Amino acid sequence: MTVGSLLPKVVMLSWPIVASYLLQVAVGIADTKMVGALGPVQLAAVGTAGGVMFFFVSIAFVVSMGVQILVAQYVGRGDLKGTESVVKQGLLAAVGITLLLVSPWGVLLSGWIMRLMGADAEMIGHGAPYLQLVFAGMVFVILSFVITGALQGAGDTLTPLMILLVANIVNIGVNYLFIFGVGPFPAMGVQGAAVGTLVSRILSAIAGLAVLASGRFALVLDWRRSWRIDWGMIRRILSLGFPSSLPMHYPNLVLMGS
Repeated sequence: MTVGSLLPKVVMLSWPIVASYLLQVAVGIADTKMVGALGPVQLAAVGTAGGVMFFFVSIAFVVSMGVQILVAQYVGRGDLKGTESVVKQGLLAAVGITLLLVSPWGVLLSGWIMRLMGADAEMIGHGAPYLQLVFAGMVFVILSFVITGALQGAGDTLTPLMILLVANIVNIGVNYLFIFGVGPFPAMGVQGAAVGTLVSRILSAIAGLAVLASGRFALVLDWRRSWRIDWGMIRRILSLGFPSSLPMHYPNLVLMGS
């Protein structure tokens, strides 16, 4: 990377990261676009639900960014044991935070938060079940973000891009089947978009874990070694991830506030 002209190498390394971020966002865009065919109320419900999800999914960005920064540091110094520790603690933090905070509160408060954001009863009737279904499987969403960040930190920007590309194709296909009801699949309307999101995120999380376990990519984890919680490492991940993720969230916060 440091020999010859740096610009082409920087572009080669960075464009898949930008594309991966766009594909992360594209899952929500696909949901909104396809649900829009059902009517304005359903479209407004998914749009409002997306605003609710943003605040909860922000935790995924914090953990993902912290893991990405620390993985890059440890890989750069050739510390494979430290790299493995960062990834394992990031995965544990993602699962713990999601199961203890994000999923239960998201499921319980979906309708109440939508009402706070100005949704009427009809919008809540469509949007709250959508949110509850997504939040029930939120652990796969956050695992997908963290694995993507870890691979990118290790310099492998193409593998997560390919996983997200396939996940988006799956999301659109499953959306179509369950939103509109094709063949034996039930027409679930707005909830069908949640099914598509969950299926695509579950597949991307499983694919990412398989990549980490395979030993053939930039990151290699020994799954037999200790998975004991390292609170110091988790604090480092969160302390680095929080300020680093703020620039990514700021435009969305401004738009939502307006």
